[in-house]
Amino acid sequence: MILRLISILRENDCLHFLPAFRAEGVEDGHLGKLTDRHLRLLGVERLGDRMRLLEAFAPRKSAPEKEHSAAGSRSAKLLSEDSRTDPPLAISIQTESGAVPGVQADGEKDRGISLEIRGGCELEFKWCPPGSFVMGSPFSELGRGVDEGPVNVRILNGFWMGRTQVTQEVWGAVMGSSPSHRSGPLRPVENVNWEDAMRFVEGASRLLRIPVGYRMALPTEAQWEYACRAGTTTPFHFGGTLSSAQANYDGNYPYGYSEPGSFLEETADCGSYPPNAWGLCEMHGNVWEWCSDWYSEQLAGGDDPQGPDAGPGRVYRGGSWHSIADHCRSAFRYYLPPGSYHMFLGFRVALVANP
Repeated sequence: MILRLISILRENDCLHFLPAFRAEGVEDGHLGKLTDRHLRLLGVERLGDRMRLLEAFAPRKSAPEKEHSAAGSRSAKLLSEDSRTDPPLAISIQTESGAVPGVQADGEKDRGISLEIRGGCELEFKWCPPGSFVMGSPFSELGRGVDEGPVNVRILNGFWMGRTQVTQEVWGAVMGSSPSHRSGPLRPVENVNWEDAMRFVEGASRLLRIPVGYRMALPTEAQWEYACRAGTTTPFHFGGTLSSAQANYDGNYPYGYSEPGSFLEETADCGSYPPNAWGLCEMHGNVWEWCSDWYSEQLAGGDDPQGPDAGPGRVYRGGSWHSIADHCRSAFRYYLPPGSYHMFLGFRVALVANP
């Protein structure tokens, strides 16, 4: 269990808290009781209340990251000025039947669309049909947390989910900046906070011709998990285990009693790993993905649920290249203040029905 704790703390740049736990009398032998849940619950009773602990663990901005934030604001301003004169960019429809997006037809669950951006790069989307699912994890699932429901959810409105996480190429075409620690045009953009992701959504929405009746957004937590599962009920959309051939995560820490695998120690190109049943790649691992919702320990169920109006942070999902397999589960939830940057944090976008 001490190795698992070290992995969690290392992932969040918080190894310095190990001495703090011991100084407060939390011995290594007791850590097994603390490591069944993620970082925000570790040592809460002994190291302060939940919000102070979250603030202590939250990644700090370095000077270069602050410069990036300023540069991002400048590029957003230029983008806004440019978009007044630039013509709308083309949308490329890729469906078996040739139907236009927003018009549902039978047998089109595998259809996709591509939105073309400057420079020839594209945002690709896959269709997630309306349906019902159990959000969260069953009580028998290994590693589940108290904030994982389960609750019954109905997705009344189908939506288009990004086939991959937003790449650095696409980010650069929209934002004109390069915040990522590990460069590569097809790698996911990372080191972006929730506010950066929302600025991207605004910028891309100005540039692209969005299908009629839809808008670009970060997915809600319910939409994200529904899309990730793609009809499955197991811990991962691949089944009950996760291998290093299926996702980019720290294979030294497999799920349950699975055999250890490889550890790439960096991001991989988007689309490198097998997709789920709805054609979505890297829903497990590579980079964590921001969702639109504020966090609440109690999952919201019902029809097209959304999170509360406020909370301690914005939700992110899916795990990263630096995560243990447990944190890549479909139901695993975590959150950070919306201004938090990290080299493990990215996002994907969705086209959702207008309210």
